[in-house]
Amino acid sequence: MSLLDKLKKLPKLALAGTICLTSLLNNSVLVHAAGNTSLKYMDGWSMAGEAYGQGAMLYRDGEHVYCIEPGVGYPEGASYGVHDIKTQLTTSLKNTLSHISYYGYGYSGRTDKKWAAATQNLIWEKVLGYRRDYIQVSGESMTSLENQIMDDVNDYYTKPSFDSNSYTLDIGESITLTDTKGILSKYNVKSSDGLSVTKSGNKLTITATASAKDNSEIILSNIPSSKQGDSIMYWDGVAGHQKTSVFLVNDPTFAYIDVKVNKYGTLKLAKVDEDGNKVAGTSFKVSKNEDMSSSIGTYTTGEDGTVTANELLPGKYYIQETKVPNHLILDNTIHSVTIEANKTATYTATNKWKQGKLKLRKFDSKNGKQIEGATYGIYNEQNQELQRLVTRATGYAESGYLRFGNYYVKEIASPEGYVLNSTKYPVTISENEEVITINAEDKPIEGYIEIKKKDSMNGASIGGAIYGIYDADGKEVQQLTTKAGTYVRSKALTYGSYTIKEIVAPEGYVLSTRTYNATIKTEDQNSQVTVEDKPIEGYIQVVKKDSKSGKTIVKAHTVFEVYRASDDSFIDTITTNSAGKAKTDLLRYGDYYLKEKTAPYGYAYSETKIKYQIREEGKTYTAEFANVRTPGKIMISKEDSKTGKQPLGDATLANAIYGIYAKDNILDPADGEILYKPDDKVATMTTDADGNASKDGLYLGAYYIKEITPSKGYTLDTTTYNVILDYVNQSEAIITKKQTVLERVKAQAFELIKISDHGSGETDLLEGAEFTIKLKADVNKAGSWDKAPIAKNAEGKTVAIMKTDQKGYALSDELPYGEYIVRETKVPDEHYRIDDFTVIIKEDKREPQTWRIFNDKKFHAVISIIKQDAQTQKTIAVSGATFKIKNLDTNSYFGYWEWNPFPHYVDSWTSDESGTVMTGDVLEPGNYQLEETNAPKPYLVNTTPVKFKVSSNVAYETLPDGTTPVIRIIMKDISVKGKISVEKQGEVLTDVKKDGKGNVQFVYETRKLPNAQFAIFAKEDIFAPDNSGTLLYKKNQLVESIKTDKNGMAHSNLLPLGNYMVKEQQAPEGFIQTNEVHDVSLQYETQEVPIVFALAGMFENKRQKVHLNVQKLDKDTKQPLANAEFKLYAMQDIVSVDGKMLIRKDECIETATSSKDGKVPILSDLPLSMYKLKETKAPIGYVSTNFEEQIDAHYQGQDIPSITYKAFIENEITEVEVAKKDITNDEEIEGAQMMIYPKDEPGAVFATWISGQDGKDDKGKIKPHIVKGLQPNTTYILHEISSPHGYALAQDVEFEIKDSGDLQFVEMKDELVLGQLVWEKTGEIFMSTVTGQCEFGKTESPVWETSNLLHAEITIYAAEDIKIGNTLYYHKDEKVESLESDWDEVASKHLVCGTYYYMETKTPHGYVKDVKKHYFMIEDAQTTKLQIHTSSLYNERPHFTLDMTKLLEQQEVFKNEDAYLDVLYGIYAREDIYDYMGKVAIPNGTLLHTSGIDKTGKLENMIDLPNGVYYVKELKTNAQYVLDEKEYDFEIGWHGEDVVNYVVHLQAESTLENKLARGSLLIHKVDSENKNQRMKNVTFRLSDKKDMSHILKEQETDENGYAHFANLELGMYYVQEKEQVAGYTLNDHIYQAKVAKHGDVLEIRIENVPVKMRFDKIDEKDKKHLKGAILQILDKQNGQVIAEWTSDGTPYTVMYLEEGKNYVFHEVYAPKNYQKADDITFTAKHNKTIVMKDEKIKVKHNVVTMDASLRRDFLMLCSITSLCVLCMLRKRKRNLD
Repeated sequence: MSLLDKLKKLPKLALAGTICLTSLLNNSVLVHAAGNTSLKYMDGWSMAGEAYGQGAMLYRDGEHVYCIEPGVGYPEGASYGVHDIKTQLTTSLKNTLSHISYYGYGYSGRTDKKWAAATQNLIWEKVLGYRRDYIQVSGESMTSLENQIMDDVNDYYTKPSFDSNSYTLDIGESITLTDTKGILSKYNVKSSDGLSVTKSGNKLTITATASAKDNSEIILSNIPSSKQGDSIMYWDGVAGHQKTSVFLVNDPTFAYIDVKVNKYGTLKLAKVDEDGNKVAGTSFKVSKNEDMSSSIGTYTTGEDGTVTANELLPGKYYIQETKVPNHLILDNTIHSVTIEANKTATYTATNKWKQGKLKLRKFDSKNGKQIEGATYGIYNEQNQELQRLVTRATGYAESGYLRFGNYYVKEIASPEGYVLNSTKYPVTISENEEVITINAEDKPIEGYIEIKKKDSMNGASIGGAIYGIYDADGKEVQQLTTKAGTYVRSKALTYGSYTIKEIVAPEGYVLSTRTYNATIKTEDQNSQVTVEDKPIEGYIQVVKKDSKSGKTIVKAHTVFEVYRASDDSFIDTITTNSAGKAKTDLLRYGDYYLKEKTAPYGYAYSETKIKYQIREEGKTYTAEFANVRTPGKIMISKEDSKTGKQPLGDATLANAIYGIYAKDNILDPADGEILYKPDDKVATMTTDADGNASKDGLYLGAYYIKEITPSKGYTLDTTTYNVILDYVNQSEAIITKKQTVLERVKAQAFELIKISDHGSGETDLLEGAEFTIKLKADVNKAGSWDKAPIAKNAEGKTVAIMKTDQKGYALSDELPYGEYIVRETKVPDEHYRIDDFTVIIKEDKREPQTWRIFNDKKFHAVISIIKQDAQTQKTIAVSGATFKIKNLDTNSYFGYWEWNPFPHYVDSWTSDESGTVMTGDVLEPGNYQLEETNAPKPYLVNTTPVKFKVSSNVAYETLPDGTTPVIRIIMKDISVKGKISVEKQGEVLTDVKKDGKGNVQFVYETRKLPNAQFAIFAKEDIFAPDNSGTLLYKKNQLVESIKTDKNGMAHSNLLPLGNYMVKEQQAPEGFIQTNEVHDVSLQYETQEVPIVFALAGMFENKRQKVHLNVQKLDKDTKQPLANAEFKLYAMQDIVSVDGKMLIRKDECIETATSSKDGKVPILSDLPLSMYKLKETKAPIGYVSTNFEEQIDAHYQGQDIPSITYKAFIENEITEVEVAKKDITNDEEIEGAQMMIYPKDEPGAVFATWISGQDGKDDKGKIKPHIVKGLQPNTTYILHEISSPHGYALAQDVEFEIKDSGDLQFVEMKDELVLGQLVWEKTGEIFMSTVTGQCEFGKTESPVWETSNLLHAEITIYAAEDIKIGNTLYYHKDEKVESLESDWDEVASKHLVCGTYYYMETKTPHGYVKDVKKHYFMIEDAQTTKLQIHTSSLYNERPHFTLDMTKLLEQQEVFKNEDAYLDVLYGIYAREDIYDYMGKVAIPNGTLLHTSGIDKTGKLENMIDLPNGVYYVKELKTNAQYVLDEKEYDFEIGWHGEDVVNYVVHLQAESTLENKLARGSLLIHKVDSENKNQRMKNVTFRLSDKKDMSHILKEQETDENGYAHFANLELGMYYVQEKEQVAGYTLNDHIYQAKVAKHGDVLEIRIENVPVKMRFDKIDEKDKKHLKGAILQILDKQNGQVIAEWTSDGTPYTVMYLEEGKNYVFHEVYAPKNYQKADDITFTAKHNKTIVMKDEKIKVKHNVVTMDASLRRDFLMLCSITSLCVLCMLRKRKRNLD
């Protein structure tokens, strides 16, 4: 009965409602008693419509309950008690309903009774398993309400997005977490470990408080405690009475957040200079002690000028500055600051800058004279001028104060008569109050002459010319030899005028007789002179040949390119004429080669180069150039018309023969000779195994292909295939055409008839037999029928299975040529299969072959049942498995009668010890299933039947009779398994406490232990349950190892049943192994229980413990010593088993003092860890041993009960030897008055003495002084009261008496006053490039940066005699030391007091030499502080100017004054350019820079280049010009250390010219009626104006009808025929052509239409056209016959009459019976028709009588006249022809 049916039978149905309100006792156990039921009907509620009653809410003693048994009545007034809800609901369903109840009626904002209805509906839905809203509330969407509840239920196990996250907070700090999953509002805070936690919507705010734990945890729960508990079912136990429930939640979801609370303070240290700027790199020492001892660390400020010390305990700290950056003055004053918890204290220190002065000395570079009036500026590193200095009469000037840093000094204005010195003198202020002296010089004016040789034709620079330079008196001063690409520079010349004359000319050039003048007026002036020579010129000619035949290729328009051999630069193009020859214009002296640009039609392009040498003026050099004919190749691909390249059956695509025939005349491309005529056989092709064939080496032309002989198994293809081998282009080396030819295979079908007589002698036609056909070759190849594929039919598709119809007939597909094997693959039911037979297809026929087949035997079988283990697949050799067989077709169980030993019916079968059983009778064909009713022990019964079929189409065996089929049916069972569990416990560390002395005591308790490993052994031999005798485990064999989990439990995998032993294999870390052995047995229960369980019991382990034995002894007497103090420290954090931090690393655990017997009692029960035992106080009067030893008390393995540590510690006294030495020779010094006192107590002098007072040893050396009895671990000061003569007072020596019995040593040394020069060599170096991007790609431009220079050398000299005491160290100007520059500053050796200077003695390659003396002084400062004099010497690099001028050829037609703006040059590396370190920084060919030109043709900008060879190349030019692709080399090189500026010349020429781009216009004049008519002497006009208002030139057509306008600038041109051509109509059309690129040859084909006139001859009266009239057109002026014809009854056309000219239409003879017409004079006009009309002759009918002789004479006369007329007509015709 459906639920609705039940509802109909109830007068009203009670509604189970919302949440049950329960009473809680103090222990939170729900108390429930029996209560009475009641109903409350709700207005607006209906049950599935009003027809089923009003809805109500259910109550029990006032509690609101829910119905969990829909369709059952709820009796009012019944007494309902508590029942187990598990009997009604599964755990999963109960939990789901509790979630619905929680989020339903009564949840946040869901107090309206409509939510009760929605909640009840959902509960019914989950109980019933399908959805239906039984309760409807008026005006409400129940689906919407229910979906809202289920949205919350579905999110029940969803946790906030920050679940399991960790955070760190300082006390007082807050963090707000946002739940991105939007679920937080459903969670409440369960616990917070003292943290302040507030929740607002989906945001959770956490605040760290002082009371919070260091490692706090926040737990959130989605169910409040009041809503947690076990759900309850109410019922009165009466069947038919509804069960109700109150739901509580027992599976709340928890979320966790870990928070680490920082309770320490921090100290922020800040450093600023006097200007308030933040300073990095300052170090501060921080200590708890005012004397800065035992510092807690040194902190260095970062880039922001601050540094923070973290995790400082509250209290007072002291700060001392220990290091500042070099530019500031150190302030080592000690300051204090107070640290508070969770606060940051700030200390800011301010320092002053170091500052110094600069002294400048100016002198003449030639005579050393000091110079007055030189003005210098002082600049910072940002090139800002700070101060100005003007030298006085002494040549000196002094600056004001300059701060620490780098500066440079540069002359701004030189004194009159001197060259301005551009040197920058670097200055570094590094010490406070430092004064640095700079020596500067000026030099007089000198200049240079530069000579460059140019080619007179192209302006290229020429090397090898020798020129002489002559002074004003005509005396030769120098000789210079020119270099290609650059100017040649003279040596320095004094002020004056000079003459230059060529002495020797370069090879191939004429010696110049011209002289040139030059003048030197300014410093470093470069006077440049350029001369020109004319080169030798000649011609080059080439003849075109066929490479194979040697014939001249008589074709025009083959284009060659001419190149200069020296640099592969392009010169010009030349084109062959119709004779196959081409010739250049004049070429200058040099080596050249020709390259073919376009090959002749029908020939392949050749890369051959023909080389020429032009050595004689005007000579023509001729060579032959051969081309290879472009051959053709024909390829055919023979394919099956259905399957492509896969032949069908036994057919093959190989050995088909095809012929290649000429379709048209095949011509020789060289001269047009006919090689083959149409239908000539040219060649044959034979296909290979893949059906492919080809023929190459064919002449180009039209061919056709036809099959001559077919391949095996295929029919002859009669198709003709046309193939055209057309020339493509010169790049195609061979023209290949492929042709696919399709073939049809031979094919035929076959048919058969299937019958059976069933042994009765009568035959039946069998329907449903199926036959499969396979190719015999496939079967042989596969090795068997089964592996071979089904054959393909003649369509290339898989052959269809042959199926017999009702008449037993079947017809196969048409099979392709071959031999086939046919097999019956489906036998009619209850019949046997026939033998395979063979079908052979050899012919191509549509009639099938015929076969006949018989079959007649019926089928039945007995059943053999085998019981098998499902896992081992072995037969279960156990009796007792019982089976039944059910016939699925009849739905009855199979059975039969047996008569022995007594009649009985058999319908079940039981397996014997072999695990098998067989039916005693056969089963008829049909569908059956095998069912197991009892399983053998120890197996589970298999409740899944095994279905099987009795049929001849299934696999079967036969009985020994050889005929009865046996079908084997296997039923598999699963054996029962067992599981063994083990428990483990032991003592673990949980907490610590301290005794009254502050020593730590460790607390342990017994808990369950993880990671204990147990071994399970077989207590007996355990065999496989299938009784096969397979031994699974031998007695005492290890079966499995298991390990306990965090709950101390370990569980085995599934094991076979039997008896086992459990023994601990590996104890947990820190524990001793137990040797207990527990027995456990796994026994079979029933065939329905799959797994049995057994507990091996509890194992307990003891901890591994730690014992320390320490004793204190006297070193000499070995007697025990009391009162020695020791401390025991933890060397690593010690945490409890729960992860709680108990002892931190380095925390003291216990302090112990040795007793009278010297023993040190350590009482703590130590856990396994790493410890450190340290002696902290020695016995009184003894030296501490400084004993500190690590104790490794880590786990030592499960076999060691405890770890024992033993130590014996001894003490002794101190001795100190004090020595006073000379620092230079390490010898003792006499006469130094010395004393020792404790540090910070100078008044408490412990000892005084004078060095040497203890006498000398036997070698005469002074003995050191011995001091005994100094207090160990106490710091003392060794102080020199007075020093020996000549030595500086030594600094106090602070030393500490160590806790050591060894003799200790203290020494004090005196030093000389010394100084040192720290020097560096700087200049600009090339180390990197900056990558740019332009339209021509990436640029790599060099970057110059100031850096130290290598390989520079200075030498230090004494500026005076330097003598200290009685030792003379150096004479005046004596060399002291040479220094070679390095990447860093280079320091001299230590120098004694005196004045020194240094000079540059070796200049780095590529730089200008510094020639000044640089002075410095080592002062007698009476201190040991080393005086440092810092000096930096800067070298300038020489600078260059690139000499290059760009000229643009003058435009004549299309003028553009701004064309130069489109020119762009690129600077490229000609070779690898190396950086300063010798690495390739700019690879060969790299583009470095691009620059345009100005109006004068000079480069607009030029970058500074490192030394190397470069080239400049035009990248872009104006569209009207030919891009100059030539590369012009130039070299940047060092010209010596004295050269500051120089000019760089291009190695070819300095003036570069762009030729205008030009093209040609070819006018081809043709007759529109006669294409072969060559129209010569026709004049055309060329204009750049569309209206032809500006005529550039005129040109007549040549004898071939061509007019050639050559050397045209790029642009749009207009062409018009100048005047009408005689015999043709006027063509005044203006033709437009644009020359767009250099070398364009544009051809315009202009047709002229001949003047045509029609002339007609008609009868004057009837207007009929007349035949037989002889007519002429005569030139009226001279009577010349223009045309003559005989009328044929149609108008006659005459062409080529001149329009406007007068002609005569003349009739020579009239037609028969017509009178001759008068001449017609007419003026010729195109398409005009002239009609001539004739009148008939009028005949008078008079009868004339003649005698016979007169008639004879008359006829004779007529005959003679006719002959004469005929002769005249023939003669006239010949004349006309």
